[in-house]
Amino acid sequence: MSAGEVLDYCFTAAEPTLLSSSNDLAILIATGSDGIDYSTEGQGGLGVVFLAGDYMLQVNAISAGQSRIIFETESNEQVANELLTVVAALPINLIGFSAQATAKQVKLYWQTGQESQNATFHIEHRTDTQNWSDINMIPGAGNSTVLQDYTFAHQTPAAGNNHYRLHQTDFDGTFTYSEIRTVEFAYGEESLIAYPNPATDLVTVIVPDAFQSGRLQLYSTNGSLIREQMASNTTLNTSGLATGAYIIQVTAKKGILQHKLVV
Repeated sequence: MSAGEVLDYCFTAAEPTLLSSSNDLAILIATGSDGIDYSTEGQGGLGVVFLAGDYMLQVNAISAGQSRIIFETESNEQVANELLTVVAALPINLIGFSAQATAKQVKLYWQTGQESQNATFHIEHRTDTQNWSDINMIPGAGNSTVLQDYTFAHQTPAAGNNHYRLHQTDFDGTFTYSEIRTVEFAYGEESLIAYPNPATDLVTVIVPDAFQSGRLQLYSTNGSLIREQMASNTTLNTSGLATGAYIIQVTAKKGILQHKLVV
């Protein structure tokens, strides 16, 4: 069982049990038990008299640890003996995480069903040619057992594939990553044009006006930077490049444009 869960044991006393009887039923929590607290319907608490009828022992998982629950008679005859292991609760129960492209941005949505010591969510982003980068931070709910909804709008996605993940951090600094969500984004008319493609020694790149103040970079498909120049320079030298596929990328204040080039 996990911390925060409740476990109920139901049992029946066949006849009234008396302290003087060898059939007295006792519920014992072994010495050194950890991670739980408990309550029962018996008269006076654990290990005392149970009249004939149905009873319940309720065990509350508090923290990670192990406890042994023992049902036995006064003559030390064990009726039941069970070892309970309580595992630490997961920092969050992530119910859903999605990314959706709109006209000018990518919207991220996620929902949690439970949070334990959750300090923050960092939203991380990368393209096919870039490494992961932190693009925003949203505070977590700390400790919560109700549904929590979160949203974030990425205002400057790249043309092409955009990959997103959540970097969740606890108050003690431990962290986990979500699964990755990928969105293909297009800027409509604001796109790169490169010709000839497949390339010869020189390629002409037409860059939209709003991106000409940025940098033009040529990457291999494994993310290695091959060439770099001002985006306003519309001629790209591809002589000497190995045969294969490359990515032309223009990065400006307005965003990132990408175009596949074959040599």
